[in-house]
Amino acid sequence: MAKYFTAIIIILAGLFLAPFIGQAATVTLDADTNLDIWGVPITLTLKSGSTFGDMTVYSTYIVFTTETDSSITIQSDDKKVLHSSNGENTTCGSGYSEITIAPGAVDTITVTPKTTECGGSTGGGGGGGTPADTTAPSISNIAETIGDTFATIIWQTNESSLTWLNYGASTSYGSEVKGTTYISSHSAALTGLLPETAYHYQVKSKDSAGNTGSYTDRTFTTLATGEEATTTEQEEEEEEEEEEIAPTPTKPISQMTVVELKAEVVRITALIAQLQTELLKMVSATGELLTKNLKYNDSGDQVRLLQKWLASDKSVYPAGTVSGWFGPLTKAAVIKFQEKYGSEVLAPIGLKYGTGIVGAMTRAKLNSLYGAK
Repeated sequence: MAKYFTAIIIILAGLFLAPFIGQAATVTLDADTNLDIWGVPITLTLKSGSTFGDMTVYSTYIVFTTETDSSITIQSDDKKVLHSSNGENTTCGSGYSEITIAPGAVDTITVTPKTTECGGSTGGGGGGGTPADTTAPSISNIAETIGDTFATIIWQTNESSLTWLNYGASTSYGSEVKGTTYISSHSAALTGLLPETAYHYQVKSKDSAGNTGSYTDRTFTTLATGEEATTTEQEEEEEEEEEEIAPTPTKPISQMTVVELKAEVVRITALIAQLQTELLKMVSATGELLTKNLKYNDSGDQVRLLQKWLASDKSVYPAGTVSGWFGPLTKAAVIKFQEKYGSEVLAPIGLKYGTGIVGAMTRAKLNSLYGAK
């Protein structure tokens, strides 16, 4: 008979199974395991034999860190559609639905149970179901904050989507910044750029139904070394009159329409990006600085600096280990840090719970607290 463990046991198992520093941790289940997604609510079954590096269960979704040989199978006895940020499709069985994440590259993959049921009848008859979503997300309101060695790009989608940005010195791009959460306000921080250099980039988005849309290729040119960062906003079609990037709202928020509120979100997000740029310039002149995104299984001096800063707050990182390897303890500490400063780190990008991934907002807060010391 299959054994059932709670999600917390899996997380603890990941801690105890973690091998020596610098080596990826791997968890392999020897029994079916129930996962309670309390915000939906739904109970999913993580099938026996599933293998992964790490797992975090949130109120409405699950985040896995996978290794090259990871294989994960999740089943829903409620036949709900299970959406994977990696693009796998839901298989509809008799009385259940299932999704399998096959072996691949080291990655962070989000699995989200939807409210719709999978498939439907494979025979004739029936009818009356909800039409399938075949429309890709629309991308708009792109704004750029450009510095000498960095850039911050923000944009909006007309529905909650996973989005990412490809960039590089040509239309072949070569580099990528990828989101892991379904939201409608997005941002990407590009670091380590060359001064006075032209870069191409393209924004792409994918909704929960798997429809993928993209924006046309865009370019920006970094500034000369030491030059003050500038912010530009995407011009809307059929718009002839120029506006400032961050105009002051003309009416109280409580009186705004939905369209006006969305515009206000874009204005505030652009302002945050501009302030982050100024903060980065100030901090980089005074001491060490976190300059790139960090996630589970990363290693090196940037991870060591992150651990040193986290260790200064015992409520966040009681273990205080400074090893240079981003393992389960470091990920748990990052989540605690993100939720401690949630109003500054999570709320601006539409999140309530920490992700354990050190992105632009988390880096900015860490740099502001510790970078100048």
